[in-house]
Amino acid sequence: MSFGFSIGDFLTLFEQANKLRKRFVDAPAQFDALSEQYVTRVRNLSIVVHDEDLSLTNAVLDNQLKDDIRKIATSCGNVLAEIERTLERYQDIDTGHGVKKAWKRLRWDQDEIRDLQDRVCHNINLLKGINGRITRDNVVELLEHQKVAQHQACLDWLSSTGYAEVQSEYVSQRQPGTGEWLLESSKFQDWVSKPGATLFCPGIPGAGKSILASMMIEELNIRYENDSSVGIAYFFCSFQTHDDQSQKIESLLACLLRQLAHNLPQIPESLKSLYQKYKSRGTRPSLDEYFASIRFTLTRLSRAYIVIDALDECHFSTIARLLDIILELQSPSNLNLLATSRLIPEITVRFKNKPTFEIRAAMPDVIEYLRGNLSMLPSFVSRNPQLQDDIVHKITDAADGMFLLARLMLESLQHKSSPRKLKQELSDLTSVASHYNIAYDTAYDKAMERIQGQVPDQRELAEEVLSWITCAKRPLTAMELRNALAVELGESEFYQDNMPDLEDIVSACAGLVTTVARSSGDVIRLVHATAKEYFERKWTTWFPDAHSRIATTCVTYLSFDIFDEDICSSQTNFEARLHTYPLYSYASMNWGHHARNQPIEESLLLDFLGNKLKVNACVQGLFYIGGYFTHSGYNRNVPPGFTGLHLAAYFGLLSVVSCLLKNYPDLASTRDSMGRVPLAWAAYNGHTELVEFFMNHGVGTSLKDETGRTPISLAASMGHLEVVNCFLQQHVDPNSRDTDSRTPLSWAAYRGHHKIVKSLLERGADPEARDEFGRTPLLWASYEGWVEVVELLRVRDVNIEASDRLGRTALSWASENGHMVVVKLLLEKGARPDSKDAEGRTPLAWAIQSQQEAIYLLLTAAARSGAEASQSLDFHTKPDLASDHVPSRYPGSLGMDKSQAPTSKPTEKIPSETDDGRCFQCPLCNRSSLTSNKHVLQRHVRDLHFPRFRLVCPESNCTRTFQRKDKFVIHMKDQHQKDIQREEMDACQREEPLPEGCIICRRRVTSWEDFYTCIETHVQAPSVVQETS
Repeated sequence: MSFGFSIGDFLTLFEQANKLRKRFVDAPAQFDALSEQYVTRVRNLSIVVHDEDLSLTNAVLDNQLKDDIRKIATSCGNVLAEIERTLERYQDIDTGHGVKKAWKRLRWDQDEIRDLQDRVCHNINLLKGINGRITRDNVVELLEHQKVAQHQACLDWLSSTGYAEVQSEYVSQRQPGTGEWLLESSKFQDWVSKPGATLFCPGIPGAGKSILASMMIEELNIRYENDSSVGIAYFFCSFQTHDDQSQKIESLLACLLRQLAHNLPQIPESLKSLYQKYKSRGTRPSLDEYFASIRFTLTRLSRAYIVIDALDECHFSTIARLLDIILELQSPSNLNLLATSRLIPEITVRFKNKPTFEIRAAMPDVIEYLRGNLSMLPSFVSRNPQLQDDIVHKITDAADGMFLLARLMLESLQHKSSPRKLKQELSDLTSVASHYNIAYDTAYDKAMERIQGQVPDQRELAEEVLSWITCAKRPLTAMELRNALAVELGESEFYQDNMPDLEDIVSACAGLVTTVARSSGDVIRLVHATAKEYFERKWTTWFPDAHSRIATTCVTYLSFDIFDEDICSSQTNFEARLHTYPLYSYASMNWGHHARNQPIEESLLLDFLGNKLKVNACVQGLFYIGGYFTHSGYNRNVPPGFTGLHLAAYFGLLSVVSCLLKNYPDLASTRDSMGRVPLAWAAYNGHTELVEFFMNHGVGTSLKDETGRTPISLAASMGHLEVVNCFLQQHVDPNSRDTDSRTPLSWAAYRGHHKIVKSLLERGADPEARDEFGRTPLLWASYEGWVEVVELLRVRDVNIEASDRLGRTALSWASENGHMVVVKLLLEKGARPDSKDAEGRTPLAWAIQSQQEAIYLLLTAAARSGAEASQSLDFHTKPDLASDHVPSRYPGSLGMDKSQAPTSKPTEKIPSETDDGRCFQCPLCNRSSLTSNKHVLQRHVRDLHFPRFRLVCPESNCTRTFQRKDKFVIHMKDQHQKDIQREEMDACQREEPLPEGCIICRRRVTSWEDFYTCIETHVQAPSVVQETS
């Protein structure tokens, strides 16, 4: 140790104490009592000193504890030294037999001995106290470590999306000395200081909005660095991830909740509840649950800030919902919102009457940037101060507050060989029209002209890069792009040494692309959203055959000899193939989409589709990566019988299908392992022209696959209206049933395709058709919360009280899943909130258990329906309206004050008999649907709260688990198209860990039987189970 003593010091004390203890062993009989006291105390001291040595080995000590230990160590050393000197004085009289005589003759100084004894005891007590403190601190540290681990696990489950890397990237791009005007502005300072404030920061493209947003975020992080009561959350919307899952409303809310809860010392109870509820299920919370948890988290924060950059680069529908939610959260909280965007009317109107601060690149900042980057220009510029001033001032004036435009103009001067040519280019750039769209187009045109003027190899490389980035179906990683650029047409294998370096790729593109470092690997993208818009308009001018070239590259890649090895038979081999051939994933999933946009060489494509092994390898990548391997018959081993025609039909390649059928007409009726013909795949993916082609060639439209699905059923479930109408015009049966007795209407209702529902109903589809689970289309639509579908079915006068095999109605499912608008529609149509399912549970009971806002609708409906409905609903277990699980806005929105909520009824004792007309309430949940039989309630406790076994989905890719067998069966049928048998279900059971003790009385239990017995005892106990008459 570095604070005055070491572990060795305590070892020395231990050895010294042990040595002294042994010297008392030979004491004469008349000193027995005295020596016994000494031996006991010194032995205790040696033991405690030894324990202290062990405690200090791994202890982390604070300064006060270090000082205390230093003093105790010194005191122990002193008292042991004094004891040793005393022994020396009494024993050093003679040698040999003389010692024994000395023990007999000399009288001990009792006061001296007593003082030493007291000092030994005092040091023993001090050491024990220190040891206890260290032990306690270690326990606290261990508990804190577990708490932090649980905290992080909860946050990681909530959202894996983070914007810290993007924030760091933008901060690093900032030119030193720029942007200070924004942080010092009164509008920004007012926004920071005023709780609940909103600041809208619109700006023209390229004004530096993202850089300035990152500066504001950095300012907030620095200001509140040591204040855990302040939550800071931010989003960087991006045109590159426009369609990415991370920019869906659910993902944004999850990310918002994670960021707000990140620095709190404890996970909010509402978030912990969501984690416990959904982690084991493998599902995600609803929007209402995210809202409620965010609202509750805000109550745990003294201040909260949200910064959203580039609203215009996200789906407007998503942004509209996100803003509605945030603005609603602001009213009762200290939540501040700042957002940047282009000046788009649909976005601007949402900040009407809110403070606005237009962002433009300040002239001093532009000048600072230009002067700081003049070194990129030819050397003759550095020798001509007047030319430098002309460049800076002309570009600053022309850029008119657009940082990006200033940068593009400066880069356009980079390769001019003489002052005259540079001045001419500068004149051309700065004389364009003032509208920024024209200015950017001119700047990008100039950049493309520079690319066209490069040597052929550089020019071709740049064109290939830009065509891939512009026309790819998703953003590409740098490694995927390098693989694509390395493919040589006509070659049968891939050459690693043919890949260009990333630096050369960026250099060839004249500043139009940039790389972004990500933890998952570098990403290459266009420099700005304006560049994306430019190439989306002009790609046919610069690279008109882009899709054809990309498709050709992908098919060539998939035709390499390595893919003649057929499919990968193990997960390890498959992942190795993905790693070795980075473009394999993209090529398998997208070659056909590019080929559908522009045709490619027919011989190359037919050779590929005619090679069974290569087709299998492609289908493995397509289905496995795309997620289709979970279908029955589709797994890592690829569906046998999937032909080249199936693959061409999957991608909708009409000319290729036509060519294949001319040579092999019998292929049209070939089925894959799931029993699907090529027509089924064309319908599944919505290729209307190809569907018509198959029908015109006599392919049967009623052919069913192994699950009984017809092509119209597949099209209806996938939302392809034109294909469905095409079938209906040919009088295809709209009431065909699959093996679960589900109709096309059932699937369309389940997926929320209201236009298809309307079309099917108009063509005679049965709106009351029940499937094997007893569910009608209305039940499926209510289960998922599809308002338009419920409205369509409602006006058809369908049976609103139809129940499935579980006895559950549409209102029951909508109530559990929190679909407020659907609940309203059903109640307006006369749905009964007191209807009971097979377990005796009402819709209200399900709403209470799931803590959904629909509960308030049900309470309101019950209050209006009279005493009979009120008794049936049983308000005995009313929800806590102040609960952190329930948004406070709900009662008010229904015109119902908290004070109007029904109150609890008094409880009565429970007799030992059961079926006597009384109702029993579960002691472990907010269950209001009571039962008159204690045994039913006991089964409820056993099955719902503490099941001994959990059912685990057997599919390798699926992590879902279930407590209830009926939901497990539905999951297997719906998600995996499998009809699970009882013996298979038994094999899916996994025993849960035994609880440490009874959840009610905390008595320790030794087995599941013991646990259930104790719980059932409490269920019958008047002190726990409550009763209502």
